[in-house]
Amino acid sequence: MIEPAIEVSRVDQLTKIDTALFDDGIIKKMNGNTIPFDSASFDYVINNQVMEHVENLGTVLAEIQRVLKSDGVVLSFISQ
Repeated sequence: MIEPAIEVSRVDQLTKIDTALFDDGIIKKMNGNTIPFDSASFDYVINNQVMEHVENLGTVLAEIQRVLKSDGVVLSFISQ
């Protein structure tokens, strides 16, 4: 079997996290204002229907920019 060439991390705001839903990565609880990872540590940041619920959008976007590598990509899904 070939090992994947990526490492997956997940940051979740849920109060209860079912680890069975996410077997292959690191789960950390946070609120988005301070993402608990080093600067320039992600190639991709994906968020799914989160931004419309964020109180401090500017702060969260700045944190995403901080942890994203200079050639990184953000993919956001936002509900209507």
